[in-house]
Amino acid sequence: MSRRFISKFFAVDLPAAPLWQRILFYTSLVVFVTSLGVSLNDLSYYDGGDFNLRYIQARCGFFDLNPYTTTADWWWNGIAQNVHERYFKGVPRPWGVACQTPALLLFYMPVSTLDRETARWVSGLFEWLAFLTSIVLLARVIEQKSDRLLAVAITLFFFSGSPFWRLHVERGQYYIFTVLFISTLLFVLTRKKNDFLSGVVLGITVSIRPTVLFLALPFAMQRRWKILSGALCSGLFMGFLSLYVFGADAWKSFNWISTKYELASIDFSKNPFEDCMKTPQVPPCQAYERSEKVAGAPFSSINCTMAGLLRVTRPILDRHAVPINTLLLAMKLLGAGLSLAFVILLSRKCKGTATSSSPPPDMYLAYVGLASINLVEYVIPYRAAYADIYYLLLVMLGIPIVARQKSTWLGVLLLIALASQQNLLGLVHGWYAIPVRVVGLTLFSFGVLYFWHNQRLILHTATGTDKRM
Repeated sequence: MSRRFISKFFAVDLPAAPLWQRILFYTSLVVFVTSLGVSLNDLSYYDGGDFNLRYIQARCGFFDLNPYTTTADWWWNGIAQNVHERYFKGVPRPWGVACQTPALLLFYMPVSTLDRETARWVSGLFEWLAFLTSIVLLARVIEQKSDRLLAVAITLFFFSGSPFWRLHVERGQYYIFTVLFISTLLFVLTRKKNDFLSGVVLGITVSIRPTVLFLALPFAMQRRWKILSGALCSGLFMGFLSLYVFGADAWKSFNWISTKYELASIDFSKNPFEDCMKTPQVPPCQAYERSEKVAGAPFSSINCTMAGLLRVTRPILDRHAVPINTLLLAMKLLGAGLSLAFVILLSRKCKGTATSSSPPPDMYLAYVGLASINLVEYVIPYRAAYADIYYLLLVMLGIPIVARQKSTWLGVLLLIALASQQNLLGLVHGWYAIPVRVVGLTLFSFGVLYFWHNQRLILHTATGTDKRM
């Protein structure tokens, strides 16, 4: 009975799978359950500082407060007890100012009506639910059941037990919800064959994470107007709704805080928030603001972007009088330009096929867009390790291509990249695991696209639907 339920739930065929795949699958379920238990303990022990920021900022929408200046002023100057009791009773002092769009805060407003502790648990459990739901949806996007089983098993094993996913839930981050929206988009696009509705989901996702706009570019190249119109409608709706709830000043403050984050990510020796401070010293936490929990787990959470790289190499650049701001702008333009060129190159019509006038299949276009998003992510001001949950999409959708091509080198590259931070192979330790994983998974996505594009694993149809050889 349990085997039948699991097979139906993940849309796999366990009885027909080889023994080694069944062993891997059941092992991955053990890792998933164990990791869930560890994560639940984290929710009870650690404070979830990133979630606390979103909780406070979302709550500002009910009280006509600017979510960014409120948290900045609270952190750098303290907050009066009567204000705390009126608006934020039982809420710990935020540990900074979060850099996210006002549209994202709309999704946190319902949970912000709960008391802080209950909201923390609800958010953490929803993160795990979003993780599992994303895998279930992506499994149904994959054509072959044998490919699904392998993709689900590897994803559950390496991602549910990874430190960056544990960090994601412990901190209370939102990236997995973006993954869930994209997974829903792909399911609607490939299974329901509804371009407009998938575009609606895309527009909502872009309003939450603007870098997801690059997912729309391959479809724009193929003139998929229904997808683009759906994205435009929902994107404008989310924009106007956030303007109504938080006001135009909130969007201005979002741009302001983004600039502050960029300055902080380049040079930690200076405080970019000095203009926010009313006194030379940050005031101590008041008794009514303290939390009984530990602030945050001591996990590695470095800034793995170009700005973070510039901060590491800052002494060398200063010695040679290299203008940091100019260099950072050049890197942004280069990153965006390379991503755009990447999309244009791989989204163009394949030549030499019987139906060369039709657009490439949807899954291929989506994969090109997802790979370009990850490229653009590395030129934004700040991106911590928990954002690597985005690679769940590229890995799960790329495994069928690797299996079909029987590419040993691509499979080994994937396993090394995924195992690096878990230390399963004992090859990479600590901080160095992050670039190994990032570079390895980026190269893996390029390898998948190489096989997918050059080996003609896709057929063109007049409607742009996905048919494979």
